[in-house]
Amino acid sequence: MVNRVDMKKALAEIESSLDLDYAAIAEKYGLVRSTLSRQARGKTTSRAEFLSRSLQLDGRRMSGMMSALASDPYR
Repeated sequence: MVNRVDMKKALAEIESSLDLDYAAIAEKYGLVRSTLSRQARGKTTSRAEFLSRSLQLDGRRMSGMMSALASDPYR
């Protein structure tokens, strides 16, 4: 499991660095290089963010379905 604090520190270092050496930064913070790279490039999100977005979408879908049911003349 990825330590969020270490990931945030590594991402901050990447943002402030002129030399993007993902391997060295990942090793420094005990992270997997590919995970750090994907996170830095915005190709992945944390599980908490994923679940939050999924729940928001489910809420919107449910709201849309309820509206459709309410306006259904054959109901």
